[in-house]
Amino acid sequence: HHRTKAPKTMSKYEIYDRTAALSGITHSQSQKALTSLDPPLLTRIGHTSGFRTLSTLFYDRVFADKSNPWFLGIFATSTKSEAIDNQYRFFVQTFGGPELYKEKKGKYTRLVGRHANYKIGEKAAE
Repeated sequence: HHRTKAPKTMSKYEIYDRTAALSGITHSQSQKALTSLDPPLLTRIGHTSGFRTLSTLFYDRVFADKSNPWFLGIFATSTKSEAIDNQYRFFVQTFGGPELYKEKKGKYTRLVGRHANYKIGEKAAE
């Protein structure tokens, strides 16, 4: 019987470092980008309705893509509508709008925990 090793839990600083190594953009650079664009991304995308459209288009593709069942499995306990709404709320809050995600879901730690069990790596990002 072969036992698989549980993935190592990384601190947020280890995640920042790993993300920077893969993307070439540091955490502080990404945070600056959230606030330094003029006009801000929230305005550029069409305010909250733009993020609703972006989230809808993304999840329409995710739920239609039957070639990656592991990815669809992430959403086995939620509907497409719920996934769209959660991402929409997260984007609006992250990019300077009202705290819609926090109002519905609480702190971001739940978001991190929700994704922690999935092997979302470089291959999955492709």
